[in-house]
Amino acid sequence: MDLNELVVTDAELNVVDSGAWVAPDNAGELELFVCGMGSKEVRKAAQAKQAAMRAKNRGKELTDEQNHKNGEELLFEVVLKDWRGLKQDGKDVPYSKEKAKELITSRNFKRFSELVFECASKIDGDAKAFVEAATKN
Repeated sequence: MDLNELVVTDAELNVVDSGAWVAPDNAGELELFVCGMGSKEVRKAAQAKQAAMRAKNRGKELTDEQNHKNGEELLFEVVLKDWRGLKQDGKDVPYSKEKAKELITSRNFKRFSELVFECASKIDGDAKAFVEAATKN
């Protein structure tokens, strides 16, 4: 394999950092505007959350529950930027950070947080496809 095939271009890194509209699999007309889990903003926020939790734990390892809580917070505070096509009883649900938090932290809406993570992972895994799609439009 040629090393040039492994290079992530600046345009691809920009998509990871800035985000893009992504259609999750098997979710009807829903589209989520998300940045990648590897974005600068997500990495910075994750480090800050982990440091705060470690300080609270007096240097001890984070528990599974703390790691899970940090992950949820990253999804609604940083990763998810907007949505379209999300409906309840046939009516559009407008995006807000508060509604995102409600959906992502509720066990009843576990599938929603999985969709957000899925979309962010798609950007991380194939930023090139999002760059190509943007240049075609």
